[in-house]
Amino acid sequence: MNDRGERRQAGADPDIAAIYSYRDAGGAVLYEVVRKRPKAFACRRPDGHGRWIWNLRGVERTLYRLPEVLAAVERGERIFVVEGEKDTDALAGLGLAATTNPGGAGKWRACYGEPLRGARVAVIPDQDAAGGTHAEMVAKALRGVAGEVRILELQGLPAKGDVSDWIELRRREDKADAVLARELLSRRPRRRPGMRGPRRPTGRR
Repeated sequence: MNDRGERRQAGADPDIAAIYSYRDAGGAVLYEVVRKRPKAFACRRPDGHGRWIWNLRGVERTLYRLPEVLAAVERGERIFVVEGEKDTDALAGLGLAATTNPGGAGKWRACYGEPLRGARVAVIPDQDAAGGTHAEMVAKALRGVAGEVRILELQGLPAKGDVSDWIELRRREDKADAVLARELLSRRPRRRPGMRGPRRPTGRR
């Protein structure tokens, strides 16, 4: 797995575009989401003997990049919640703490909020109806759990655009990654009414 959480199988299967490993707090692989070309997804879990079982029956669901998220929450960093592993890795590539839930829009579960308890959270929606609804769902679910929950809507994106598109557009303007990270951290997302809860001591990010 590379340092952005994404692992590729070069030459193993031409239909596989990317493999995203979901890990427990200690870093052990619980399951993987396999992205196939052009855009299809399948899930698998290790069988304990070096092979894969292509279902998630009986597997605990968790947030993507969980060990990194837990460390970032402890440091008081802002956590960006996005829709999809690709977007999560794009933000991690900027040096930001980011995560997503498995299954995409509309699949947030209450248990995903526990690692974010007391954290400062910014939810970035995709630019479509499903993305907006999902962001509101996440923000509502984190009420009273996260220390602060805000929705960060990115400007200048086309319909169905996402944070990966935003990063690419800004890079075409010759913006350095460090500049993009600072821009996202300095933006003032809109706060949802009543979306404050117990807070951890915060750092400077």
